[in-house]
Amino acid sequence: MHFDVLIADDEIINDKKLIKSMQKTLKNVNLSFTINEEEIISKLLSLNLLIININTQNSISFAKKCRNENIDVIFIIDNTNTLDIAYSIEVFDFIYKPIFQNKLLFKIEHYVKIREKEKEILKQKEFSSIILNNIATPIFLTDGNSFLFANKNFLKILGFESLEEINKSYPCVSGIFEKREGFLFSDKKNNWLESLETNNNLKVLIKDYKNKERIYKIQANYLKQDANYLIFLDDITHEVEYKNELIKLLYTDNLTKKPNRAKLIDELQHNEININSLAIIDINSFKEINDFFGNKVGDLVLIEITNIIEKEIKKLATLKLYKFPSDTYCITGENIGKNDFLAIIKNIVSAIYKQSIILEQHEIDTRVTVGISFSTKNNKLITADLALQAAKKDNKDYLVFYDKLDNLQEYENNMKWTKKLKNALLEDKIIVYYQPLINNVTLQVDKYECLVRMIDEDN
Repeated sequence: MHFDVLIADDEIINDKKLIKSMQKTLKNVNLSFTINEEEIISKLLSLNLLIININTQNSISFAKKCRNENIDVIFIIDNTNTLDIAYSIEVFDFIYKPIFQNKLLFKIEHYVKIREKEKEILKQKEFSSIILNNIATPIFLTDGNSFLFANKNFLKILGFESLEEINKSYPCVSGIFEKREGFLFSDKKNNWLESLETNNNLKVLIKDYKNKERIYKIQANYLKQDANYLIFLDDITHEVEYKNELIKLLYTDNLTKKPNRAKLIDELQHNEININSLAIIDINSFKEINDFFGNKVGDLVLIEITNIIEKEIKKLATLKLYKFPSDTYCITGENIGKNDFLAIIKNIVSAIYKQSIILEQHEIDTRVTVGISFSTKNNKLITADLALQAAKKDNKDYLVFYDKLDNLQEYENNMKWTKKLKNALLEDKIIVYYQPLINNVTLQVDKYECLVRMIDEDN
């Protein structure tokens, strides 16, 4: 390592023996000696260390200039009065006269070691910077307020060329993140770095230079030495989009693009909707339409029916249409009066009946049956389906669920006994009993009366 030292002191300059010994000992140090002001000025900015007698002309001015240029300064001081001057300019290193060789050598070697260590740290930082710049993951270093480092990929995302540009555009680091529900920045967060320390599974939303929203998993590593945070951003945009697409497929009817039964059940389970009215609509004799005209025409009929229903429910914003499997639809209403809901259902039944569907030179007439539930006691999906089955049985266009249709207890009882019988058969707990029937005339056994008994869980 090349280390330049200028010594500006008469006593040392005149001590040839000391200079020779220093040059011999400090082999990697370039020593120069002068008290000439012009020579000092010419060498000043190329120095690593200036050792100057405080009584040298303009010594304070030279020291201040060195301090501004990050050049170390050692004052040679002969009394405490001059020490006060050194303190006044925040130069705290000095050597008292008389000057001893060992002390002077120790001071110079000390600063050589400091500079060597600084150079090594700088090399490590440069090496780290090269590595970080060539990592595909966007990375930046921050103190929580501004950007201290940003690798190429992070700058590329935002469309910047330099660290200065990004700090100019974003006075605060958190400004790069979009505020959105479900992300780290769902609102204004002043303690976002603290959140990252306790949770490494957080997501952020960033708009790139094309104004496209991208989703990143964000992780932070706290650097204790500098009290800064190294932030890593893992792009999971495609992963999230793929997941959303799968959810969309799971919760959407492929033909009509309407939310399906699974979506309605999910919304009900997570209390996303609070419905007070529900209707299940079933197309009459749809199987015959499918069998006679073919599946393609059948699909077109389903789409046409969807359009008719949609046109009617648009009259009330609180209504929502779902497409159930096969030829079944469902309409839900939130905070809607019973009369208003019934009026919409009647309009739908009438509109479907009146409108002939013209497909491939075929004129197809359709009718629907509707089961309606306003039940507050039981599941509206189940009670609406009970009403639908009763309406079909009675040949009615629609029927509102009422208590007498409630066969749920009977269904529950049937399922209970089905399970009991199944277990009894599996465990061989069905026992056969019989008794003879005797002919009163012949007194002979003509036949036997047989029955079975089931041993229950209580034996």
